[in-house]
Amino acid sequence: MMNIFKRALMVLGGLALAFIALGVVAVMSSDKKAPLPGAAQAGAAPVPAAAEAVYVTSLRQLIEDYEANEVATDHRIAGRPVRLDGVIHAIEKDMFGAPVLALRTNNEFLPAPMTLNRSEANAAAAFQRGQRVVVTCEGMKFLVGRPSGDDCRAALMK
Repeated sequence: MMNIFKRALMVLGGLALAFIALGVVAVMSSDKKAPLPGAAQAGAAPVPAAAEAVYVTSLRQLIEDYEANEVATDHRIAGRPVRLDGVIHAIEKDMFGAPVLALRTNNEFLPAPMTLNRSEANAAAAFQRGQRVVVTCEGMKFLVGRPSGDDCRAALMK
């Protein structure tokens, strides 16, 4: 009986540590970008309003850009919605029930997850694997070697 109790405590402790680790990762990878050090001292011009325009690319190009220089790519797309096209690998839900389009990458084991707005659930239900889609995400980051989008909308390519 005591062994079962000890095992249960160990499992609960492990789960607690896992959730803490996930929280730390989430905070560290937040979409809020700090200003570049020294930017104000260097007399940098204010960012023009055009910087808020949608950044248009393909999933393949975005992966290549991130692999070439993650910092420069994040800086280039910071604060801008990102619109990209790709092929659906899977249609899933995240741990909170939000619809996720996993887009095909060169690594079949690591598709690029694009988390859709909850309002996009009906659209996600109509998609099928292998369809080409255009996804526009309010937030984009590079996690575990692949782009990951947040607060996205999706439509079939015409």
